[in-house]
Amino acid sequence: MGNVLLKFDRNYFLDAVGVKPADRRTLMNNVYLSLEWAKMDRGSMTEEEAAASMCSRLPERLHEQAHLLVDRWDRPILPVPGMAELVRELKEAGYGVYLLSNASYRQHEYWPRVPGSEYFDGTLISADVKLVKPCAEIYELLYSTFDLTPSECLFIDDSAPNIEGAERTGMPGIVFSRRRGRASRRNESLRSQGLSLQKQTGTPIGVPVFFVSQRPHRAVQCAVAAHPQQFPLFIERRQTPNALAAHMATSASHIIRPAHHTNPPAAA
Repeated sequence: MGNVLLKFDRNYFLDAVGVKPADRRTLMNNVYLSLEWAKMDRGSMTEEEAAASMCSRLPERLHEQAHLLVDRWDRPILPVPGMAELVRELKEAGYGVYLLSNASYRQHEYWPRVPGSEYFDGTLISADVKLVKPCAEIYELLYSTFDLTPSECLFIDDSAPNIEGAERTGMPGIVFSRRRGRASRRNESLRSQGLSLQKQTGTPIGVPVFFVSQRPHRAVQCAVAAHPQQFPLFIERRQTPNALAAHMATSASHIIRPAHHTNPPAAA
């Protein structure tokens, strides 16, 4: 979810609840960058328990804002432009789309309000299963829960370590960034590179959604390189992600299962 389907902007949330400049670092460190936040994602703490623990080390004047940052950051939902439309087009083209997210128990409360959520075929949330990305076990659980074959899926996440974790279990992936262009211009670029969102039917051939070759993730990388200014969804594939890359606590992943195709496009 975070920074793929919806924006998870900590600084915006601090502004929204009226945090004063002198208190920003204190609340950032003790809420969003806290151990409690990680425990919420793992399902070992509820929001109520986490907020109480955070407040135990904060001055009383910051307690109300700390609770708001934990309980109300999703009001309103801030969608990433064009992503709901992309998910809808994938569904209309016959693909299965699944969500694997590091998120707390409260994800089930706000998920229906995320634009595009209605098109997902299934979700697996870290707090529910007491596992978090990039641990191999959560990817394996995803495959078994939804009867997915790793090599036939394409994994999209905003965290390089999470992509590396997926690749270690056999699922190719791409690192998503929304800083280059808008998703609303994606169709022309996808079609120009032979990437089809048209509905296909027939015999399975076992390739992921972005299929112009047997290595679709490489094809998308080439498309980005060919049109760095125009490509709507700037995505970067790293063979060796930086081990020190910041881990996004509220990242989202969209696992796209291949549809059935009779006539796959010619290789690029």
